[in-house]
Amino acid sequence: MYQIIEHWSDCDRAIYYGDGIFTTMRVTSGKVSLLEYHLTRLDRDAQKLGLPPVNEEIVKAITDRAGQLNNGVLKVTLSCGDGGRGYARPDTLTPVVFFSQGQIPLNYSRWEKEGVSLGVSQIRLAKQPLLAGIKHLNRLEQVLIKQHMPKEFDDVLVLDTDNHIVECSSANVFWYKNETWYTPELTNSGVSGVMRAHIVNFFRASAIPHAEVSVSVKKVLDCEAMFICNALMGLVPVKRLHAEQRQYQKEIKRVCELRAKVLETL
Repeated sequence: MYQIIEHWSDCDRAIYYGDGIFTTMRVTSGKVSLLEYHLTRLDRDAQKLGLPPVNEEIVKAITDRAGQLNNGVLKVTLSCGDGGRGYARPDTLTPVVFFSQGQIPLNYSRWEKEGVSLGVSQIRLAKQPLLAGIKHLNRLEQVLIKQHMPKEFDDVLVLDTDNHIVECSSANVFWYKNETWYTPELTNSGVSGVMRAHIVNFFRASAIPHAEVSVSVKKVLDCEAMFICNALMGLVPVKRLHAEQRQYQKEIKRVCELRAKVLETL
C-alpha cells in the first residue's frame, strides 16, 4: 500500500539511490491525456522494480489533482520510501507517492507548427535489458546528453554503445521510409513512452505498415519524414536532421497529417 506524501523524507531511497519510477502527464481541461497508458506503464515498471501495483487510491488522487490543475503538467513519482543506508532494500517496504505539477513548455506549440532541428548526441546510452523501457528515477545519462547538446539543435538523436538509434533526449522518435513508419526497438535501453505506445497501437488498428528496428543513423539519413513524441509535446515534426557533417531536410506535411489523425483518437 502506498502512502501519499507532500514532502520528501531525507532518507527516501528515491533521493539516495533513484529507487523508483515516474510518469509525466499532460492535463487538459482537468483530464489526463493517455491516462490508461500512464497507469499501465506505472504498473508494468513497478512490477519490474519490485514495487506494489498502482491502487485505486492513487488513481483517484491523480484524477483529483488533474481536476484542480485544469491545464498543465502533472508528475507522479513512486518510490520505495525510507530505507536507511546501503543499497539493499529493507525487508518491509514503505512505498510512497509524490505529486508535482508545472506548465507545458512554451516552445512545444511553436515546434508543432515549425518543426525541430535534430543533431546526434555524442553521449551514448548504456545497454541494460533489466532497465530497458522503464521510466526510472536514474536520469544521469539524460542530464549529460542535455549538458553536451549543441545550442543550435532543438534536440538530438541518442544512440547506444553499438551506435544504434534509441530515442531523443526526452522523447521517442519515428521515421518514414519505403512506405513504412519505423521506431527503434527498446530491448536494451531507452524509455517506452506512452505516446509511442499509443501511436504504435494506432498504426496497428489502422493497418499502417510499421516496424520496430535496431539501426544506425546512416539508415535514416534518406528517410522522407521524421517526428519526435512524448506525452507533453504530442507529435512534433523534424524539419532538419544534422548528421554525418550534412543537413538532411525532412517533409513536415506527412507528420502533420498523421498527427491530426492520431489526435482524433485521444
